[in-house]
Amino acid sequence: MGTQMAGTGNIPVTVKPDSLTFSDQLVGTRSVGQTVTVTNDGSADVYFTNISLEGAETNDFSFTTTCEINAALSPGASCNSTIYYKPTAEGTQTVLLLYEGNFAEQEVWIGATATAVVIKPTSLTFPKTMVGDTSAPKSITFKNVGSTALPIASVYRVDTESYFSETNSCGSSVPADSSCTFNITFSPLTPGTFSATLYNGRTGSNRRMRFGARC
Repeated sequence: MGTQMAGTGNIPVTVKPDSLTFSDQLVGTRSVGQTVTVTNDGSADVYFTNISLEGAETNDFSFTTTCEINAALSPGASCNSTIYYKPTAEGTQTVLLLYEGNFAEQEVWIGATATAVVIKPTSLTFPKTMVGDTSAPKSITFKNVGSTALPIASVYRVDTESYFSETNSCGSSVPADSSCTFNITFSPLTPGTFSATLYNGRTGSNRRMRFGARC
């Protein structure tokens, strides 16, 4: 005899959290999983008839779950779903994790942002440099691991004093699967400790590179 399922859709369940965010996931790599917990807060068994990702951009997401279809989740019991994000292209995406059964439909909003940029290193520290001298240059590599060119809208620096200089080979865009280099030097005019942040303005977002020095 098969399992008979009946209900009014009023069994109280709790879904926590009700939203997830994946930030700056590198194209082609899988994120660490984020977990959603469903708890049966009622006095009757909960049965799931469908657990799925919904939306136009579900191909870059996957999940595993201990919430079994057509199996009873007893009163007070919980089950988990773990969601992963593996983007295939740079950009932002949103999907829903949907739970259906003998309870009111539950949705978890999932937002994600993918990047095709790898910056190494993300910070520089210059050795102590005498006032009036210029340090040897230090380099930062900016790599586009995506399948399309990345436009470079602007490059600008924010620093405590204008003692850092920058040149780069990036031009107006970085081709797919290619790299360019930022070269930084430090030329102090007064004693002290100084820091700066270099912003690489791309279409849709900025990438930050930090450096510090003292003299």
